[in-house]
Amino acid sequence: MKPSRRKQSTKEHRVPNLPPAALLRSRLDGLWGNPAWPAGADDVLRGDLDAVIKGTPPSAFLPAMLKAALDVPAETQARLDQLMPAWLRDHGYQADLATVADRLPDDAERRLAWVWLEVTGASTPVRAAEARPDLLYAAYFFSDDSQAILNIFWYKDRQRRRVAGMGFLLDYKPPWEGAVKDIMILPQREPRAAIREFVDSWAGRGMPLAPISAMEAKQIILEALESNRQKRIRLPRDLTASRDAFLRYVLSLPDGPATPLFTSADFEALSRTGEQPEQIMRFEQTVGRRVRMPDGKELLIMGGRGFDEDGEWQ
Repeated sequence: MKPSRRKQSTKEHRVPNLPPAALLRSRLDGLWGNPAWPAGADDVLRGDLDAVIKGTPPSAFLPAMLKAALDVPAETQARLDQLMPAWLRDHGYQADLATVADRLPDDAERRLAWVWLEVTGASTPVRAAEARPDLLYAAYFFSDDSQAILNIFWYKDRQRRRVAGMGFLLDYKPPWEGAVKDIMILPQREPRAAIREFVDSWAGRGMPLAPISAMEAKQIILEALESNRQKRIRLPRDLTASRDAFLRYVLSLPDGPATPLFTSADFEALSRTGEQPEQIMRFEQTVGRRVRMPDGKELLIMGGRGFDEDGEWQ
């Protein structure tokens, strides 16, 4: 009797060299979904990224990263915006990301890629013809002879159930001459609740905010920042601290024919040079304020107690 032979399986058990897109996305979600991850040191987080994408080509992991980055909590988004540009630059992935961005069908993912690339120093400006304001929820503006308020809201989740934003206070009186004087971080809310709290409430103070387009909002804020540059007034501290959000959600808005040129390098320069706006406001509130008379002459009205909490003369 011949010994029986175990039939060999003809099925090949191959271990794939590259993880499928679903597995890669699952790994990223697991990594970035950890609430403790954003608090890690840069070298630890960079090591995490290297481990997740090991053996995967940029053409596969870069689109997965962009998709996953748009769905993480706000704290993790801010950490990624701070971490990713340097990681991309150090690994030499800038050209790969630019190629991927050109082929992405999703505008939000493409815009995020451009923001990361610009921060790396790559020459990849957002193209106005393609930059649709999909991340923008709404923008509102009020202006009179002395000041202006610009509130910009953007979606914080793919389902578009939450928005956050940034409010800008512009001052047309000397020494500001239209510069950004202060900002307010508008925390996440359900969209209608955000409008009730951060837009409708201004009407009761005699400053009704009206809706404007994304293009108008970008032109207004960049013209104000040009005034900061001309008057040598540094960016407010809160705006400097919110640099990544500004680059991602505001600077990526579409340009119009008259939109001033402004880059991340300009933001960095204005963050470091000029008189601090907080010092100017402290002088106005404690010593006195410069005002322009109808004939164009300027006067210094002494007595900080005569100003309200917004620095307006009472």
